[in-house]
Amino acid sequence: MRSEWAAEKMFTITDTVHILNSSETQVIISNKLTDYSPVSVLTISNTETLNIQFYIGDTSTNIIANLVMKIKPEKNNSTLTIRKADKNQYYTGIDLIENYNQFGNSIIDLILTDALGNIISSDSSAFEILPALSYTIDKGFYSAEELIKLRIMTFNENTNNWISAGNPAISVNDTNVVISTTLEHFSIYGLFFAPSFVFSSNVSNVVVYPNPYIPNDNDLLNGTPNSGISFGNLPADAQIEIYTIAGRKVFSQTVNTSPYRWNVRNNRGVDVASGVYLYLIKSVTGKKTGKIAVIK
Repeated sequence: MRSEWAAEKMFTITDTVHILNSSETQVIISNKLTDYSPVSVLTISNTETLNIQFYIGDTSTNIIANLVMKIKPEKNNSTLTIRKADKNQYYTGIDLIENYNQFGNSIIDLILTDALGNIISSDSSAFEILPALSYTIDKGFYSAEELIKLRIMTFNENTNNWISAGNPAISVNDTNVVISTTLEHFSIYGLFFAPSFVFSSNVSNVVVYPNPYIPNDNDLLNGTPNSGISFGNLPADAQIEIYTIAGRKVFSQTVNTSPYRWNVRNNRGVDVASGVYLYLIKSVTGKKTGKIAVIK
């Protein structure tokens, strides 16, 4: 593996590489990604599972991030670029985020290019297993109420807003909190407090995405066969019901998680057909209805 640091100019840096076992390599990038030195570039010359650890922040913050990935053999010699993004550039569509600037320095842009220089960031088929991204922070600075609000978010460049990057896994030890999620593709990600992704106090705040759901058009922002359709900002004990336009119920589920991912199957486990569907969300706070388009 060859690693370089890119700011105004490129120069070689030394990574500490540890062989954890016969199939996994850890790379620790010791230079912190800052606004002054925002980019790290790694040329991947093997197909082992890589655990890449890097630091993000400024003079007052220090966030540890880990990216675990394994590319397919035919994608050997691909180049991974990890760029600390300018938080001011993405200060838009932040309705779901609380105190954007608190973790604004956590925003990264992950870019994968193949050996010919083609950008393949959105090509999930480039990976032997889907990548996983995690952030580690010092838990001593935050209350328990704040920690349960932590979410890894991704910036949707089609709609210019921040949305959840999936259901997070959160682990806590004596000193640190680690929040991680599986990535469907490489894009722009950040760690934020997103309290609306815990439980909403009002059913009117529910958001449904992607809509339309087009899993086979090779645009990951429109969903994939595995991503399904997510219902975010749900109240506790929400009842989700899906109907055909003719009024036939195809799916019903009471959920206590937000966001909730519907696999676009009926209650018998059969994929629903292309078409327009009606959703009804009920809770003690009220009801909300809307339409979902499924295009296969």
